[in-house]
Amino acid sequence: MRRALILVTIGWLVTVVPASAQTAADTNRGRLLAVGGLFGELRMACVQCHGLDGAGNTSGAFPRLTGQSGWYLYKSLMDYATGLRPNDIMGPIARTLTDRQMRDLATHYATVRGAPNLSEPQADARILQMGGAIAAVGVPAQGVPSCASCHGADGAGGGLIYPYLGGQFAPYLEHQLKLWKQGRRDGDAMNVMELIAKAMTDEQIRAVSLYYASVRPREVTPGENVLLTDRRLVAPAPAPDTTIGLPLHPLRPSVPPPYLAPPSRDAATGDASPTGHQSRQP
Repeated sequence: MRRALILVTIGWLVTVVPASAQTAADTNRGRLLAVGGLFGELRMACVQCHGLDGAGNTSGAFPRLTGQSGWYLYKSLMDYATGLRPNDIMGPIARTLTDRQMRDLATHYATVRGAPNLSEPQADARILQMGGAIAAVGVPAQGVPSCASCHGADGAGGGLIYPYLGGQFAPYLEHQLKLWKQGRRDGDAMNVMELIAKAMTDEQIRAVSLYYASVRPREVTPGENVLLTDRRLVAPAPAPDTTIGLPLHPLRPSVPPPYLAPPSRDAATGDASPTGHQSRQP
C-alpha cells in the first residue's frame, strides 16, 4: 500500500511539474561539472583553464567567463561541438558534453561572481582613444559599425546573444577578431563579425581590444535577462521561456553559411592559440 502511494505521488509530481522546470539548468550541477563532475566524468575540468570563478587568464587562449551571457556560453559550446568554431582544445571537450551539461555549465558561469578584475593594460593614450572611438561610433568610412550598437554601452553586453567585451582580455579579443578577419571563425548571426573584422586594419583591431580590456566591467549580465533556477524570474520578450538566456529545448546544430569557405587544414585549429600555432591536447 505504501509503495503504491509513493508511486502515485511520484507520478502526480511528474504530471504537474512543467517540463521546463524538470529540464531547467542547474547552477549546482554546473559547478560540479566545472571541477570535472561528481565522479570526475569530464575528461578535462573547466577550472584548469578558466578557473571556478571564470577568471580565465591573460594568454588570450582562455577568456573571462564570469557573468557572461548564459545564452552566449551555451551557443559557444554548441559551436565547438559541431565544429562551427574549430578548436583543438574546446572541440573535443564540448563533444563529450550532453545538451543538459552544456546548459548547466553555462548557467554556472553566467551566475558566478567574484572573479578579480583585470589589471589595466599598458597602452598608448592615442591607441586607447582610437579604440574608444571605434567602440562608440565605429569607422563609417570603412563600413565598420559601432561596437556599442550590439554589445552595449561600456561593452556590457547586449540582450542575450551579444557577449560582454568590457573587462575581457585584450589578447583574446584581438585574436578572435583576427580569426574572423581570416575567415577562420564562425558562429555569429549572418556572419556579421567576419564582415566587420575584414573591414578593420590590424591597428584598429588592436586598439579596440585594448580599449575594452581597459573598461572596468559593470553588471554585464542584466538582471532582467537572468533567470535563476530558484527564483523563477521571467526573461523579457521575445524569449519568455528561457533560463538564464538558455533555450528550453536543444538547438539544432549550426550549419556554416554557404558563402563561407571550409577552413583549410592550417586553419582548422586556429581558435585556441593567439599566436596562430596549432594547440595540442595534453
